[in-house]
Amino acid sequence: MRQINTNKWGSGPDIEVMANFLYGLSLENYNRYKDIIEQGVKYIYSNIQEGFFWNSRWYYGWLYGTMLCMRLSLEVLKQNSKLHDVYNETIFNVRKNILKNQNADGGWAIEYNGKSDPLNTSFALYTLMLLDKSSEKSIHLENGIEFLNKTQKEDGSWAATHFIKPRLNEPY
Repeated sequence: MRQINTNKWGSGPDIEVMANFLYGLSLENYNRYKDIIEQGVKYIYSNIQEGFFWNSRWYYGWLYGTMLCMRLSLEVLKQNSKLHDVYNETIFNVRKNILKNQNADGGWAIEYNGKSDPLNTSFALYTLMLLDKSSEKSIHLENGIEFLNKTQKEDGSWAATHFIKPRLNEPY
């Protein structure tokens, strides 16, 4: 297993796994796990890429890890308002860069300047909906939803997108 981890997956904390776990702890009992959650969030923020996204070890693209980290961040800020000054600038940068990376067709892509796909569009939309709790409709949201409507198949599904990367260069 050590050889496979070294050659294929790597070792150490996975940002997306940590974000999911810490979010679960915060929903269960934030006050009980406060120190663990806030230390974890501090670690997660120390691993941000270019100031506005988180890569995932297990999943392709920049939006999945970012979505999970934003969901966790907002839950932490809801529980501890003293952290607003620590994380607000990053949250603003995340939102700004998600909006900046929306393609002309209304969707988002697994890579910057890539072809839009429904999966990454849904990650971007979910993140924006978390960040923008106002009732005011956003043109970015409307265009993203329209992209999803246009790309939905007759049977209600969407085209598959490479997502899980269990082994280097062998997506499924």
